[in-house]
Amino acid sequence: MISWYAKAEMRMTEGCSLEQELAAIKQQAQPAMAQLKENDLVVQRENEELVQVEAVENSSSSAETMLLRLAPN
Repeated sequence: MISWYAKAEMRMTEGCSLEQELAAIKQQAQPAMAQLKENDLVVQRENEELVQVEAVENSSSSAETMLLRLAPN
């Protein structure tokens, strides 16, 4: 019976140790995660700008096509 309690205590100690390791890993990963989040925001902004540029180009292209159709031959 004592051996069962000793094993249970070892598992609890290992669990606490794993929790401490996880907390340390999360703390170490925090700067990298912040950088990734910042990079995601930059990419999102660039994608939004690209969509706007493409919309202007498509609009401009459509206007040119209409003018060409209306122009006398």
